[in-house]
Formats: sequence, structure tokens, C-alpha cells
Amino acid sequence: TGDKISLYGNTGNHYGFGIQSGLLQIHTDLPVSNIAFGHGASNNFTERMRIINNVGYDGMSLNGRLILKNGSTDLVGGGAGVWLYKADNTASLGFMGAQNNQNIGFYGGPGGWGFTYDAINSRVGIGNNNPTAPLSFGATIGKKLVLYPGPTGDYGFGIAGGRLQIFS
Repeated sequence: TGDKISLYGNTGNHYGFGIQSGLLQIHTDLPVSNIAFGHGASNNFTERMRIINNVGYDGMSLNGRLILKNGSTDLVGGGAGVWLYKADNTASLGFMGAQNNQNIGFYGGPGGWGFTYDAINSRVGIGNNNPTAPLSFGATIGKKLVLYPGPTGDYGFGIAGGRLQIFS
């Protein structure tokens, strides 16, 4: 383990490749030095992706599209996507990605897939994984749309025991 190839600089921190147990390292000399991937030559380089080290909130800059594929044919728990962590990085907060072969959406909290988009039929579901209209809500009684959250009560639309409600 340790440094294997030094590309620039011979002592101390330098640009190069290293190996640790179960880890291939690509490293720079300073925290403000970045790592870029692309094509061409050094003096005629087309950058496609950059890993930004220790500067503000950015961590990776990508030119072009990011294509995510599911690593297997197992769709349990969703397909390709991105897990997002809490701001303090203590635990995962939610997932955004492919729910199945038809829907993409957001997963998290007690509702699971709370927001889905049926990419085949161009329909949105809120608390409804199988939307049957351009905008579909889950089959639950209660508030459906809040148009204005008032100081003493909300204004909007809801469903209750066989009737449509307009509330204020």
C-alpha cells in the first residue's frame, strides 16, 4: 500500500496514484487542486467532469448529462437514483430516482414514495403510485390542496366522507 505513481512532485504532497486496503487513490497536492476527466491532450483538453476539492459547497461539476443505471435487474426498493443525506450527514433523508419501470419520484418519510411521475403516461401522483389523471392524490380523506396557510386555519380543498370540501 501507499504511493505508487507520482505524476508531479517527488516529496511531500504531490499529484499521483496510491493504493490503500480496498481503495485506489487519485490525489492532488493541495486541498484547492481539482481532478478533471475528459478527452484530448493537456493543451487541447475538453473537460467532461471535475471533482472540486474543498471549495465552498460544490463537490463535482459535470458538463453534459449524467446517466444512472440500476446495478441489477432487481427493482425492489427502486432502480437507479440518488440517495440524499440530511444536512448534517447523520443519516439518509430520502431517495430520488426510478421507482419501477414506469415511475420516477421521491422516496422518504412515513409515506414512502410520496411523489411519483408516471413517465409513460405523463401523470403526477402525490401519495399515489398509480396516478390515473394528470394530477392524482392518494385515496385518503382530508386536505388535498392548501391554497393559503392562514394564521387561524388553511384555505383550500379536501375530501370527507363522500363529499368535496372547500375550506377556509
